Amino acid sequence: MAKFEFLQEGERVSGEWFCQAHGTRYELAHEPSVAFDLIRGQTRALHDEFDDRCRAAGLLVPNLLHVGGPISIKDVMAILEGDPGARGNGFHGAIDPVEGAVWRCERQGAVDFLGKYVRPDKIDGKYLPELSERFTTAVGRRFESGDKLSLIDLY
Repeated sequence: MAKFEFLQEGERVSGEWFCQAHGTRYELAHEPSVAFDLIRGQTRALHDEFDDRCRAAGLLVPNLLHVGGPISIKDVMAILEGDPGARGNGFHGAIDPVEGAVWRCERQGAVDFLGKYVRPDKIDGKYLPELSERFTTAVGRRFESGDKLSLIDLY
């Protein structure tokens, strides 16, 4: 089965493509994309359906950090940053500090809302060529101003 044949009419997968570093660089040990949502029209699928269907299709999905009641930003960032001297920056090979996390609240059989925490010292777009004479791909390769970067369809 091709990667996206599992999608039904009107469904789409949203995700992060790690091709161009915007504010975080990565040393990826996996393909440069991670799916984070399955959407039908304007409705998000519940996490378990999203996770099961995307994994069965061979798509990478984010790690589930917590299930249950509320969890603090401090506790989530501790999970992502790991023990001092250990992993350090999330689960996708971030070279720079992990930028934050997304909270997803599901209740009464539906996704009620999402919330995102972003570290206050994160600088959006610091690696974009418009903001820097040198810019970096998400996987750490450096480019000089004037170099040509071509994007290709990976699927």
